[in-house]
Amino acid sequence: MLNPSEQRTFHRMPIRAGGTLRRADEEREQAVTVVDLSAVGVLMECDEPIPPGTRAELILPPGTSATPPLRAHLEVLRCTPPDEQESRQDGFSVACRIIAILEA
Repeated sequence: MLNPSEQRTFHRMPIRAGGTLRRADEEREQAVTVVDLSAVGVLMECDEPIPPGTRAELILPPGTSATPPLRAHLEVLRCTPPDEQESRQDGFSVACRIIAILEA
């Protein structure tokens, strides 16, 4: 059951999956852990901060070879350092808007 205080239009699905993030302004790839996913957004954890407004491509590999990887263009909405998070995770918590789902 949805929490009545939750004002989101799309349900968030909790997952814990390793992925790769490639920022639009950099050539290198960064390891991330996707924490939850919805039709319009992604929450992930990573070891270094990513400034709001940053655009990037997320690649989330499938669990089996029968499914192609999820590839999406994202825009970072906020990045919360570990000491400011309620859950006190080790890495930065990064909330992103999905701009587009890409073909595999």
